[in-house]
Amino acid sequence: QDQLQKKEVEELSAQFEATQGSHLDNHFDHAMERRTAIQEDEDMMLFEPPHELDWHLKFPPRVTEGANVTQLVDVPPKQMDLWRNIGLDSLEQGSIGVVMLAGGDGSRFLGGDRAKRLGFSPPVPCMNVGLLSKKSLFQIFCERLQRLHHIIVRRRVFMVDTLIATDPKMARRRGMLNSTGKPVYPKTHTTPVYVMTSEDNGREIEEFWTMHNNFGLKPAAVFFFQQESYPVLSNNGKILMKNRYQFIRRPGGSGGFFRALHLGGGLADMRARGLSGLFVMNTDNLLAKVADPVFLGYCMSCAAKEHDHRGKEGAVRQREEPMSVGMKTIERNEAEERLGFLISRKARHKVADVYEKGEKRRPMIMEPHEAPESLKRQGGDRTHYEYYAADLCQWYFRLDD
Repeated sequence: QDQLQKKEVEELSAQFEATQGSHLDNHFDHAMERRTAIQEDEDMMLFEPPHELDWHLKFPPRVTEGANVTQLVDVPPKQMDLWRNIGLDSLEQGSIGVVMLAGGDGSRFLGGDRAKRLGFSPPVPCMNVGLLSKKSLFQIFCERLQRLHHIIVRRRVFMVDTLIATDPKMARRRGMLNSTGKPVYPKTHTTPVYVMTSEDNGREIEEFWTMHNNFGLKPAAVFFFQQESYPVLSNNGKILMKNRYQFIRRPGGSGGFFRALHLGGGLADMRARGLSGLFVMNTDNLLAKVADPVFLGYCMSCAAKEHDHRGKEGAVRQREEPMSVGMKTIERNEAEERLGFLISRKARHKVADVYEKGEKRRPMIMEPHEAPESLKRQGGDRTHYEYYAADLCQWYFRLDD
């Protein structure tokens, strides 16, 4: 009875071979070292709150090394309008893609396997979340994107009419008037959408989109790709078993979308479309603003100093580069909130020969399960926590040429 059948042995062997190629041992060792380092008291001195940018200055503030935060309530309305227009322009030009991360098991929304225990069989973004309209999260997100498309088209129509009324010659040169003198208006607008699934829900999600006619989006603008799943390890690094011959496997998390995008052909599709930036979002936030133009415009207009080692005689030069990564945050209200928060972490070693004096700072998301209690509660006796910028799982990524 305890003997495995031949097919079971073959399946178990195949899983072991696949696991060896994923370097699980190295990943586990690295994760444990990171957790130990963060929990050490002496390592606490390496963390700093994000630097707040002041947009009331005469000139735009400079993004500093490490994590930077902008409080929208403190931004002048004119600056907000500028960011909104930059974001709408980029969307109109077709240079932005939307990535929806739907490969998880609903751990943020329903606490891991709780959805299955409660009888919810569909993936979280396919579920009826209790609205009177009975719409799914996928439908809500796509309708918000469609509304954004409508705004882009109406904005373009207004610009065409305005230019024709003020400067007909310029309008004709820009192709806003046809040969008979009639205005040329845009008909529709489309933003490519990339949906990340997993081996557990991929087929179900694709069928759900097909059943709902892609929620009004053009089929050619929707691209599905699947993230990898990995064996689940115990606290001492042992693989947990589902039964005698099968591993317990779970999706690789939001961070796995980079590798999944490359292996699934999504990155090649983005390059073929000429995209220069991505709006990436988890699909468990009902209030998410899909492809938020203000957020996109903010990320694309900010520049950070980067160090160039290609100077003469090995000299280090600084150059302004567009922001590569941006994220939306919300203020933490409780120390035990299940949201990672943005911090700056200093390098352990001195790099004075490159970065003048001091230590290099890197932005980092501190996950709640690995953050020391003292760090999570630091500053809680004042108006807000010192490490207050919680990750909303909505990001901007610049695509390099």
